[in-house]
Amino acid sequence: MSLEGMSNTIRTKLSAKELPWKNEDDRQSWSDYNIVQSCWNFCAVLRPPSSYVAQTLLDYYTRRSVNAQLPTHKVKKEVEDTVYGRILASRQQGHDDGSRVDPVPLAYARMLKTSIDTQNNLHHSFLLGAAI
Repeated sequence: MSLEGMSNTIRTKLSAKELPWKNEDDRQSWSDYNIVQSCWNFCAVLRPPSSYVAQTLLDYYTRRSVNAQLPTHKVKKEVEDTVYGRILASRQQGHDDGSRVDPVPLAYARMLKTSIDTQNNLHHSFLLGAAI
């Protein structure tokens, strides 16, 4: 398909409101649909760079072309609760009395990092960043 044909297809789908991130069946495979929505942010500083959008869309297109499944990585609720509990304990304890809270286990940090890398999970990004 030529570039002009592809652009006409995209225009037709957009005018018909056939958006992959709106379709419930397709939403699960469209893990980065918020990238497209973030392009419409009123504040230009908050919009993602065009190179990032292009690479994300290329990755999505490639996965769809070869019928590849999106990587899934589940982090157990127990891991999230443990990390969050230690973050809260550390914040409540303060730094003046010299005592320390047990660090987050390395295995838990790796689980969170894998989730961030494969699914761009913002909740896990916060937990890992706060734990550090």
